[in-house]
Amino acid sequence: MSKWTGKSDFCDWCEMHNNPKEIVEKADVYLSNAKVEIKTEDDLIPYYTNLIGSMGCSDNHQNINLTTDSFIDIEEKEFLAWDIDAAIRAARKAKKAKAKFNYDSISDNDIREKSVLKCIVDIINANPDIIKIHLPKDYADSRHVITQWIIPTYFSNVHLARFDKMRRDFLDFCAQKGYKCLAIDLKTKEKVERSQQHHPLLWKMSMECFDYDRMVNKYGI
Repeated sequence: MSKWTGKSDFCDWCEMHNNPKEIVEKADVYLSNAKVEIKTEDDLIPYYTNLIGSMGCSDNHQNINLTTDSFIDIEEKEFLAWDIDAAIRAARKAKKAKAKFNYDSISDNDIREKSVLKCIVDIINANPDIIKIHLPKDYADSRHVITQWIIPTYFSNVHLARFDKMRRDFLDFCAQKGYKCLAIDLKTKEKVERSQQHHPLLWKMSMECFDYDRMVNKYGI
């Protein structure tokens, strides 16, 4: 399992079943349907936390299709969906009872992160149309609606501590490999721009870390 995600991701696959040199020489890598420009082994690094969606082999050549999102983003949405589902249903009950919807309406689970719940409550109160969105009774179907549409539309800046740490660890690794990203020291919280090789996936991940910092600074832990 990958040290970054705990999942059999692209990094794990490279180490267990192939090696970066062979992939550069004998494979075409795609992010969804877009071909990724791979010239050196280090060009594979930004995609390490993505999953392999499909693979094809022919004449000693491989086509590797990776998921559009990092598994860190994919799994985080799955976890966030639980709280968002509960919050939407609690907001509906509050409206029906003509009561104020706030943090106390859904803060009955000590496992949840307070900063996340407070942020979710504020977003719902600022966007009342959210509670009008149809959520299927079956949670699996409801989760699909939340992860595929509601989170990208309304909650893209909400992040969880566990996945924030994964991002920071991976960014530090990438910075050491020469990529330009805003690596964030976990102890000092200082943000330092390192190296010169820019990559949009790593920049996006850096911005997600900044979103987490802003959320915690505003709502507390």
